[in-house]
Amino acid sequence: MATVQQVIAQAQKYIGVSGTDNIFNTWYWGFHCYDAGTYPWCAAFQSYIANELGGLGYDKSAAASGIFNQLPRIADKDVQPGDYVCFNWDGRTDTSWMDHIALVTEFNYSSGYMKVIEGNGGSGGGCVQETVYNNNSSYFTAFCRPQYTGSNNAVDADNGGIDIYYSVMLEDGTILPEIKNLEPDSSGDDFAGIRGREIYGIAIRVTKGNIKYRVRTVDGVLHEFVDGCDFSDYYNGYAGDGEHAIATLEAYLYSPNGDKYIYYRLSPVNQDYYPYQRDMDKNALMDGYAGKVGVPVDRLQMYIG
Repeated sequence: MATVQQVIAQAQKYIGVSGTDNIFNTWYWGFHCYDAGTYPWCAAFQSYIANELGGLGYDKSAAASGIFNQLPRIADKDVQPGDYVCFNWDGRTDTSWMDHIALVTEFNYSSGYMKVIEGNGGSGGGCVQETVYNNNSSYFTAFCRPQYTGSNNAVDADNGGIDIYYSVMLEDGTILPEIKNLEPDSSGDDFAGIRGREIYGIAIRVTKGNIKYRVRTVDGVLHEFVDGCDFSDYYNGYAGDGEHAIATLEAYLYSPNGDKYIYYRLSPVNQDYYPYQRDMDKNALMDGYAGKVGVPVDRLQMYIG
């Protein structure tokens, strides 16, 4: 991973690069894409920069929604340089699909001033360009935050001092080390689990307040809520039965002031992450749980915001 400053500097190097047969689409698709209108490349550009610098916590995508759905959503008032702004040409209230994505380099919440570096900017296939927008525009649908190293990567900067720890159990009973928030462990992983290995149990704890959580296993059973964090306690120490792979997770945080939430997501085995779920909210983007009924998962990420 890289710092915010490194990513912005890397993106600036490509300012002026044309959309016609650009290196970003060629890298993503594996062949020359001469028609930038047929192969929009705003997301491929951001993915290319992330890949050059060792990754930013998401799998490459040629779709703005493909990046947005893998990253934590950020409130307008919390936007920092290095965040992504996503656009929907149908209006700000529609977050079901993102039409465009850009890298924020300057932002002032009070005035609405925002400067970005974007691929596919302008008409006719566009180019990489710096653009100044006003955040009051109805087209700015949402912001999300990549995973950076350094002080500017504080996804949990507004966590109210609440840290979340979580670990998982594999099919053979192996219990993996705890992960704190989205901080990489000694092996560099910022998730609980092993890619390609199904999860059979989940244990979660928070440093302030209380949490309840439960899972649905692939056999269709929705298990009871638990609030402990101890794999030796079969009844209240972890979610799951240890005999069936986990498919979905529901979690709810009782924060001291009632103003913080758990954000969490799961990945189907050997695939990209599902979108983040906030507590047990249900709306156009959230089902009330992370995961998909009947589909086993292999990785879990969680943070407080």
